[in-house]
Amino acid sequence: MKQKKSKIDNVSNYVDLISQMVVEYFNQRYKIKKKISDVRNATVGALYCLKKEFVKTLVETLFLMTGLFALLLGIIMLLTRYIPLDILLIMYGVIVTIVILLRMKVDA
Repeated sequence: MKQKKSKIDNVSNYVDLISQMVVEYFNQRYKIKKKISDVRNATVGALYCLKKEFVKTLVETLFLMTGLFALLLGIIMLLTRYIPLDILLIMYGVIVTIVILLRMKVDA
């Protein structure tokens, strides 16, 4: 009788071992799928934030450029009352060129 029990025990141990292996296999597959899903969601969230910041930066840049253009145009229109436009534009070009050259000299 003891031999039969030991054979039955061995068979039940093997069945137990195989069932544990199968359960562990499915558990690992579930964990991998969960991790892939988490990484996918995190990537989509990061890309959405990147797109949002990119659009925000474009809009801010557009407003900044139009604001600076309006400010410069307003100053030019104000100064044209006292200085002819051609002399004013030449002075502006000279000033901007000098500032850029000085900045390049300082950076180098």
